[in-house]
Amino acid sequence: MVTKNWSEPVYVYAGRHGASHYCVQDPVKAAEILLKEWPERAAPGPAHLKARKKILSCLQGKCDQEAARKAFVAAAKEGKLLSDRTAHFRGG
Repeated sequence: MVTKNWSEPVYVYAGRHGASHYCVQDPVKAAEILLKEWPERAAPGPAHLKARKKILSCLQGKCDQEAARKAFVAAAKEGKLLSDRTAHFRGG
């Protein structure tokens, strides 16, 4: 598995109720959010599925990490989970 930090972190609200703030800096943390921490209120849609596939491909060393970041951002936007960086967050 080849990973490195993204050019810029992505800040999202996730966790069971979407109340926890996370700083996602790499594909490993993005996979954790997509698979384990996606809020119940944000039903996974097409962008979520695309992001899961892109992150998995990235973790296998088969895609560009920035492409994986963009897919994760799209999923977070779709689920209305993006936040600004001024809130407190759980590290990545």
